[in-house]
Amino acid sequence: MMKNIPVLWFLVGVGLAFLELATPGFVILFFGLAAITVSLVVWLCPALSFTWQLGIFMILTIGYIVFLRSWLKNMLVGKTSNEGGDPDSEVVGQQTTVVEAIPANGEGKVEVFGTNWRAVAATPLAVGTRVRVAAQNNLVLTVEPL
Repeated sequence: MMKNIPVLWFLVGVGLAFLELATPGFVILFFGLAAITVSLVVWLCPALSFTWQLGIFMILTIGYIVFLRSWLKNMLVGKTSNEGGDPDSEVVGQQTTVVEAIPANGEGKVEVFGTNWRAVAATPLAVGTRVRVAAQNNLVLTVEPL
C-alpha cells in the first residue's frame, strides 16, 4: 500500500486539475498542483506520515493560491488596449474618412479601423472628407470635419 501513496496523490492532483475546467474561479487547479507536488515529495520520502503529507498539502495549496493565482490569471487573461477606461474611448478621437456622404443632421458612413460605422454630423460632409470622431452613441459615431 505504501508504494501506491504517491500514485494516489498524483491521481487526486490530476483529477482536481481537470475539475478546474468545469468550475469557475481558478482555485481548484492549485489544490491539484499541491497534490501533485505532495506525490513527488512522498515518492522522494516514502516514510513521511499521512499527517505530514496533509500538512504539506495544506501549506502548498495556500502558497500556490497566494503566490501563483494572480500571476497565472494575468498571464492567461491577457491585456486589453482599453484597460480601465471608457469602452468608447478607443474610437473617439480617431481621424478617419467619410465613405458615404453625411447630410446635415443626417446619417452616413465613415471607416474606422477597417470597419464602416454609421455616422452623423452637424454639417453636410462629402465622400472623402477627413473627419475626427467626436463621440460614440452605441453604434453611431458623431464626427466633425478636420
